[in-house]
Amino acid sequence: MRVLKYILRLMAAAAVALLVWEVVLENCVLREPGGNNSPILGRIFKPGIYLQGTEGYCKTRMNSLGMRGAEILPKTAAEYRILMLGDSQTAALQVSDDKTFVHLLQTKLARNTGREIRTINAGRNGASPAYYIHLSNFYHSFMDPDYVIIEINEDFITPIIDKTREFYVKKEGAEYVTVANFRDYYLWRMFPPLKVIKPFVAFSTFKIALDEIPVRWEQHRNHGAPARQEGTPAVDYADVIDWTLKTLKSDYPEMAILYLTLNKTESDMEALWRGSANKYGIDLVNTRDAFSGYYQSHLQPVNGFYNTMPGTGHINEIGHAILADCLADYFMRKVLR
Repeated sequence: MRVLKYILRLMAAAAVALLVWEVVLENCVLREPGGNNSPILGRIFKPGIYLQGTEGYCKTRMNSLGMRGAEILPKTAAEYRILMLGDSQTAALQVSDDKTFVHLLQTKLARNTGREIRTINAGRNGASPAYYIHLSNFYHSFMDPDYVIIEINEDFITPIIDKTREFYVKKEGAEYVTVANFRDYYLWRMFPPLKVIKPFVAFSTFKIALDEIPVRWEQHRNHGAPARQEGTPAVDYADVIDWTLKTLKSDYPEMAILYLTLNKTESDMEALWRGSANKYGIDLVNTRDAFSGYYQSHLQPVNGFYNTMPGTGHINEIGHAILADCLADYFMRKVLR
């Protein structure tokens, strides 16, 4: 009996310690409001507080569209609205609200022009131009932007044709089309009776583990899949890029590309992208000179964080300030002059 009591006390102490640790994690390292399944946007954050401290530090509020920031209200008559589309570099969940290039650009343009400027951060982790093309009608009707900035980076082609993404591009005959591929990876969605445990697994460690289980299962299922068959047509990257730029320009006539690169020289893929941008009259704001110039002058990387590894990962506060300067200069020279 005494041994049983001792074991029960140990278990109770361990449970309390784990609970305390989870609360610490949620309020100091990771806090997510959870997710919703939008019939239009796919998987998005629920409204609520998001906290991330594993790469940089960010505390922000997600709105009902799963985007950081306040709710998006109808545009006023005096408002000039800029929509920012991009992936995790634009969502920028590694830096605080007032440090993102989206917020800094709004402040700079409002100060320089004296106008009512509103920038909307529609960045999404893992997004690609396939998202922006598929959702163009939604963005126009719901947000009514005057100008659109589309951020891409060095890894811009793979996500476009990746069939595991929520939106991707595929070829049908001689044409390309975008495809919506909504899937919900939550364990209690796969096994509805397990919803009863949902309130007890809201803390960070449990939630991360449960989200990881379906991913591991997919990897296990595909482990024995046959290798790619010989004769499968290779992707015509030039063709995909050309179609993507042509369609983006058609969907967003008032737009520019923000190209994030840390490479010292232009890659073959970047050359293809730049060539198509020129072909369709799309302005390209390239960060190469600004990023490399800052590093050469200050010997400080524009990506990576002091709580992880400087020089790797997402753009840091320094990089966001540089991006805001580049875009503010572009708008003052070519758009709002």
